[in-house]
Amino acid sequence: MIVVTGASGMLGSQVVLQLSQKFPEKTIHAWYRSESSRAAAIASWSAQDFQGKSVHWVKVDLENQQEVMDAMQGASHVVHAAAMISFRQRDAMRMQMVNPLMAEHVALAAADSRVRNLIHVSSVAALGKEADKAISIHSIPDRKTLHAYGKSKLDSEMVMQRYHAEGMPLWVVNPTVILGPPAWPDGSSSIPRSIAKGMPFATKGSTGWVDVRDVAGAICHLIDAKGLGKQVMLNGHNASFSKLFSVLATAMGKTPPRWLIPKWLLLSVAHIEATLDRLIGRKANLGIDGARAASAISQYDNQSALDQGLSFRSLEETAAFIAKTQKILQSA
Repeated sequence: MIVVTGASGMLGSQVVLQLSQKFPEKTIHAWYRSESSRAAAIASWSAQDFQGKSVHWVKVDLENQQEVMDAMQGASHVVHAAAMISFRQRDAMRMQMVNPLMAEHVALAAADSRVRNLIHVSSVAALGKEADKAISIHSIPDRKTLHAYGKSKLDSEMVMQRYHAEGMPLWVVNPTVILGPPAWPDGSSSIPRSIAKGMPFATKGSTGWVDVRDVAGAICHLIDAKGLGKQVMLNGHNASFSKLFSVLATAMGKTPPRWLIPKWLLLSVAHIEATLDRLIGRKANLGIDGARAASAISQYDNQSALDQGLSFRSLEETAAFIAKTQKILQSA
């Protein structure tokens, strides 16, 4: 039995899809939290012509240790893709508590079940910054420079590595920004929907981008590899936000962005949104940490992925995939 946590999210659902295709003889237990996210995952599968009839959905509260222990019984492999992701200031403290707690519960249950491999999905947000070269898995994180989400993912990694030191087989993957079907209301899934509505501007920042199918494929590749506690960065391409938005817009038949938003203006809007969020609970679209990330110039080195024989699709291929699924989702 293979357990996938966070199976109702963009990445988790794609992992379930590919595991089902690669290991049809295996039972896949897809752990989820909310019915709305599960519905989004099923819609995403439908847009990819996957029905998921053999998938066993299991509703599990990862903050409840006993629930996790009970649901984990019989597992041979685990993919821990669940995480709380938010750039809202009001969510920062809870996120820094919840993500490591969920990692602890999953790792303890996996160790108790003596799983043959556990793949922990982290993020490049947990890695250190480099002043004059690309960020890699060897970049040493400085906790003081990480935003709340990055801190929560770093702490989660530390939990997993502690269990690995005690004998649990482990891989840690650190994807950049994951791009995939726009079936979910937030996160990177919202980018294609914004482009489809007409996005006249982009930020001046750049970052790493990776196709969700490539991240899921890497996890399927590693799931039977000996878990040595190694980290693998999963980055398809380094590109500016303007470049990505233009490629997506072209694939969707929309007008590419024409203006670049300066950092000072983006941060000003983010601070106003954060104030409204704090005072009246109006959810911020980006958040202060998100605005800083969207304005930063970041480059990522994926040599660790190439060393594992992994490959990545072009941005154009990813954009064509997103445009196709977007069209199907809109017509459903």
